[in-house]
Amino acid sequence: MIKSLGQTCINDDYCQRSVSHSHCSNGKCTCLDGYLSLDHDTCIESSSIVDLKHNLNEDSTIPSSHYRSLLGGQCLTNRNCHTTNARCLNNICICPMGSFPIDDWNCLEDLGMN
Repeated sequence: MIKSLGQTCINDDYCQRSVSHSHCSNGKCTCLDGYLSLDHDTCIESSSIVDLKHNLNEDSTIPSSHYRSLLGGQCLTNRNCHTTNARCLNNICICPMGSFPIDDWNCLEDLGMN
């Protein structure tokens, strides 16, 4: 079962399978100490947010949340992953649970998982 930040959980494993740098605290998925919630699916290191704000003030580069990666590519949030329903886990775009990559662009549902 895919969990998002704020959803109920029993233990850390429920949260960590879906959201990098998260854990189960008081029955809810939350970011670890030193990390902040960027959206419902992403915990980002506090210093990375400061760096991102600094870069936006320094020059006109596109913020890192605007690029799109293929499967196996680097990401900051799920929105960085080009493949439909792909997840950003440990800063890498992966297929969602219950599916597997068939190339750099597509995930195929594993019918044996049902």
